[in-house]
Amino acid sequence: MATLNTDIRYIKGVGEARAKSLAKLGITDLRSLLSYFPRTYDDRRAYKKIADLIPGETVEEADRLAELFLAMIRGEQLSEEDLEDLDEAAQLQDISPMPDRVKCAELAWRTLDGMLEGQNNQ
Repeated sequence: MATLNTDIRYIKGVGEARAKSLAKLGITDLRSLLSYFPRTYDDRRAYKKIADLIPGETVEEADRLAELFLAMIRGEQLSEEDLEDLDEAAQLQDISPMPDRVKCAELAWRTLDGMLEGQNNQ
């Protein structure tokens, strides 16, 4: 059974590699893990669904928005005007260093992109 002094490496799912990453944050045991608070967080209450960004737009505009979003997620710099066009989806611009979040964020946009491409080929 784990105690508050249990080394973080021995917590299920942590292991050596993740323990090294956590040690950089000062997390070395269960006590330090439980008392660690990130300095920032994402307030997801204000996010719009991707579907809410597209209705009423032309196919060309929806395609442009999808391309802008995917470029932003890859870490490419967008103009202020492009970020305004993306509306609340632009709040995700800082996730490019987090591959798992990038995959999740891209999924719906790539699906939209594929649907639009299929519609253009008909």
